[in-house]
Parts: sequence; C-alpha cells; structure tokens
Amino acid sequence: MNLLRYIVGGSDVLGMNARNLNYISAGYNREIRRTIDHKLLTKRALRKAGLPVAATYGIISSFHSLHDFDWAALPNSFVVKPNLGLGGRGIIVVYGKQKGSTNIWIKADREPIDVAVLKTHVGNIIEGNFSLGSQPDKAFFEERVKIHPDLKPYVYRGVPDVRVIIYNGVPVMAMLRLPTKKSQGKANLEQGAVGAGIDMSTGITTSGIIGKGKIIIELPETRLKVAGIVIPGWHEVLTLAVQAQRAIGISFVGVDIAIDKDTGPKILELNVRPGLKVQLANLAPLRIRLEQVKVKKDTQVEQAVAIGQSLFGKTTNKEVDTHSGRTLIGIVEPVKLLYGKKDLKEFPVMAKVDTGAMSSSIDRGLAIKLGIDVKSAKTKFVRSAIGREQRSYIELIFKLRGEKVKAIVSLADRSKLAYKFLIGRRDLKKFLIDPQVKRKRGV
Repeated sequence: MNLLRYIVGGSDVLGMNARNLNYISAGYNREIRRTIDHKLLTKRALRKAGLPVAATYGIISSFHSLHDFDWAALPNSFVVKPNLGLGGRGIIVVYGKQKGSTNIWIKADREPIDVAVLKTHVGNIIEGNFSLGSQPDKAFFEERVKIHPDLKPYVYRGVPDVRVIIYNGVPVMAMLRLPTKKSQGKANLEQGAVGAGIDMSTGITTSGIIGKGKIIIELPETRLKVAGIVIPGWHEVLTLAVQAQRAIGISFVGVDIAIDKDTGPKILELNVRPGLKVQLANLAPLRIRLEQVKVKKDTQVEQAVAIGQSLFGKTTNKEVDTHSGRTLIGIVEPVKLLYGKKDLKEFPVMAKVDTGAMSSSIDRGLAIKLGIDVKSAKTKFVRSAIGREQRSYIELIFKLRGEKVKAIVSLADRSKLAYKFLIGRRDLKKFLIDPQVKRKRGV
C-alpha cells in the first residue's frame, strides 16, 4: 500500500489494522462469522434468499466419505474448493475430461489430473492444509461458471470475477479480477492475476495492477488495455452484491460474482476479510469512501445501488440524497430539450422547478422555434388560480441531471418570464429538491 499512499496521500488509505478493528470486528456477531467463514453455509443462506449461486455437485467431509465417493458421477467440468479456504488456496479448476479417458481431467493450466491426484488433494483439504487455523475441513465440488464472451479476450483460460466491496448496504468500490497464465487460470491476485479498478457509475475498468501490486497499462502477453473493459450487466452485478450482503446481515464484506454466459451473474462467495489491493487497482483510497456511508440508512436495494454509483462513480456529476437515493436538484436547473422527428437534437435551456405546478410547461414561441407542431397539440379544460381555463398540451422529452424524462407539457406564453421552461411536480418523481443546490447557466 506504500505506492498508493504516495499517490493519493496516506491518511485516506485503509490499512489492515484499521480494516480489522473498525470494520470487521465491529460489523458482525459470532453466528454471522460462523456462516460467512463456511462457504457451504454461506451458499445455503444465499440460496434460501433466492439468490443465484454456483451449483454444488458433491461434498466430502471425511476420509470415509472420500473412500466411498463416486468420482464417475462428477461432470466433465467442475471446481474443487475447501469449505474453510482462504486467499484462493486449495482451489482446483477442471475444464474437461481428457479425450478418450473416463477418469482423467484437464485443469485450467492444461495439465492432466486423475482420480488419484484428486483424492490426495481432497485428503489435504480434509486435514486442514488450506483452512483457517488449519482446522479439519470439508471439500466440495462446484459448478464451473462459463465465461461471458465479452470478457473472454482478456482472460487466460480461467473465469474472471468481480469483487464488490459493500459497507452498510452500499457498494463503495469494485475490481475485475482476470486470470493470467501466471495465476494458472485463477482469479487470485496473490497468485498473479490482474486486478482492474472499475468506475462504479459505468461498470468500465479504469486502471489495473498485477500480482501483489505492480501497476500495469496492458494485460500480460497482449496489447489489450486494462482500462476500458465493459462489465456485462453491471447494474445487475451491483444489485446482486447488495442483496448478498443483506441476506447474510454483515456490514462490511467483499462479494465475489462471476458472470455466466448463459445465466448471468452468480455469487461465488463472500469474503469478510477482503484484500485491500482493490484500492491500488482503483488508484483510490477506500477509507474516505467508507466514511461517506458510515451512517447506516434504511434504503431499498435499488436506492443503495444508486447511491454507490452516484457517490463513487468517476464519470457522474450527480448529487444524490443518501437516504432516498434520488438525485438532488435546485429550484433552477439546466435541462436539454429533445426535439426533431427522426434524429433527436438537444436544445439547452435553464428551467424553473416549481412544485406548485402540477404539469410542466414550455413557452409557445420556444416550441415553435424548435419545430414542434403546436397546431396538433391536444387541449383540455383545467382548474387554475384564475378559474377554469383551456390549455394545450404536447409530448416532450427532456434531460435533467442525466435523467431522461418523458413529459406531457402545456404550451404557455412565457416570453416575458425569466425561464422559458418550467418543470412541474408530475415530472419530479426521480428527484429531490434542495433550495441550497445551485447550478450554473449552461448544461
């Protein structure tokens, strides 16, 4: 982390001691810890909550069950994992059976592995060689997620995954982990995988590291840039990560999600001690983000995702209310009016936000200037401050703070008013008004 401290300043970087004391120890009880440290218990809890997880093909919990295990029942492709494993240790990824063989498989590194070697490896798992505190353990066989075609060009054989850091129900930081030849097809940084930081608002990678923290511009043995990789189904990934955190009931956690080419995002596992190199991959400190969501809010999943994307996205210019998840706007806002029959064009204009008006309205002269057919406007009688009157209405699309709003707006003579466009409360459902928010002219 010394490099990151040099780049962004030391005080905002989250270190291991602060993580353990302030976020891990303070965030969960003994029962939650027992669940999350056991991968199989975690999967059971997630499945009970209706969340997608990789299928389990078999469990070996003792040397007796190891002796009786039906190896022929395993599919051609699978993953072997220790139940109490830590840091990716003890995991074997199997891609398929060797041609012409019934009991020899091919690993991600293209090396063969037979039943005898698998038995030895599972025996080591049972003895606790890969577990927390060397505790006796269980081995389980799990579905190997099939790589999404959009990510395949960036990966050496294995399956990439996305680690999302969640705190108090809000996604605060994420990285894409890409298996390499050095990592033998595993998405584990300690073993040589690539970690690419992700813009939370767009789901596009921004920067990256390899192994224990070397900053890279291109993926190893390729000319492909680390920055610019688009994560498929990014919003769904964030939503699933938040749902997983809430299903377990832990405040600070790393959620690992793989994106299957057929079924979409699936939760691989949860990590209560997520590595801190996610900060280096993003070239951004984690502590300052955690402080921004330190006060826990009672929000819906969609609101939590919106808050995370808005607060921690590098490309968004929105301000968001951290309780409701709605975009904050002022009483005067720059908007873009969309006009034209085929190729829509944008016309920037300052608008008055008025919750006292039910519907939005546009100056008739401005509407004519934009080529809107005001003669075909629909009319109806409405009650107003001056009594019952007839008004003309047109359909109009406008953009406000990046949100596209489809509206029915009235035509009015606003030629002598400061603002030629007024936004009524019917079109303000996605927004929260704060009179203290001030905008500059122009969009």
